[in-house]
Amino acid sequence: MEKRKLYSYIRWSSDKQAKGSSLQRQLETARRVAHENGLELVEIIDAGLSAFRSKHLEHGNLGAFIEAVKAGEIANDSWLTVESLDRISRDEILKAQRLFMELLELGITIYTGMDNRIYNKASVTDNPMELMLSIMTFSRANQESIVKSQRQKSAAQLKIDKFQAGERAENGYPFAIRSSGANVFWSDVSDGTVKAHEYYFPIARLIVSLRLKGWGYMRIAKHLNDNYTPPKGTAKRKHFKDMWSPKLVCNFLQSRTLMGEKSIRVDGVEHILKDYYPQVISQTEYYSLQSVINRKLANEPNDYIPLLSGIRRFKCACGAPMVAFYQYDKIRYLNRHG
Repeated sequence: MEKRKLYSYIRWSSDKQAKGSSLQRQLETARRVAHENGLELVEIIDAGLSAFRSKHLEHGNLGAFIEAVKAGEIANDSWLTVESLDRISRDEILKAQRLFMELLELGITIYTGMDNRIYNKASVTDNPMELMLSIMTFSRANQESIVKSQRQKSAAQLKIDKFQAGERAENGYPFAIRSSGANVFWSDVSDGTVKAHEYYFPIARLIVSLRLKGWGYMRIAKHLNDNYTPPKGTAKRKHFKDMWSPKLVCNFLQSRTLMGEKSIRVDGVEHILKDYYPQVISQTEYYSLQSVINRKLANEPNDYIPLLSGIRRFKCACGAPMVAFYQYDKIRYLNRHG
């Protein structure tokens, strides 16, 4: 008879947490619980994903775990062990509680290592105080994340102000602003400044040159996978994990970061930092590249600027693909299914 499984969910959102003892401590707890309850241990790790805005559900393995339980690919009598409930969610109370209840309704047993508590549908039904405890835990976690977010925004705004005032490190490079999104793969911020990555910056230039030679995204991706180590944490789709994907190549070639720009949004205000990243190409070269990428359709007039420039394909309200074409002196959009 196949053993029931205990899925050890471990998540951290910062490099500091990753370098600490948290990972080993959580794994040791999971091994102990699996042994004591006769369960087979399976590890689930979401590295660098925050639970404050549920990114770990959209892009991480916890969301994939839940979908697998719903699809019957994971037994609904499985266990899920976490250090504390805030590892599951730090989102606003209603969303966090909805996620917690969804797991229990699916039949999952949740074990929290920090306080040695076991939650399942039966235990919460028999003891409503457990439900109250979970609400208080999620509330505290959310408030902590709000305070942390506000501090990060203040720190980011201060760094933005210093950057725009021309402040640079002794080596002449800009100071890295790590609290506002990931930096591009061809930059190196390991010493706290933003400079060209020794390995990936030449590859970034190569990608541009190959596209200008007429290579397509899939061909470029294949060439990169055959010859170069891919950057970590860039592929969101499992199929392209630890690979150069065509989507990565496409997004890279259309990003204004190629010119050195970094866009940071703080409290709804967007800040464009010019010359933040090392320039892969100049501004003139960038717009020439976009002209190649957005090569005009046959018979388009010179002054034609397509809607959703650079995309050319989108979906109508029914979900069917749409394509753009030029006909009778007008730009038209057609549902591919009709």
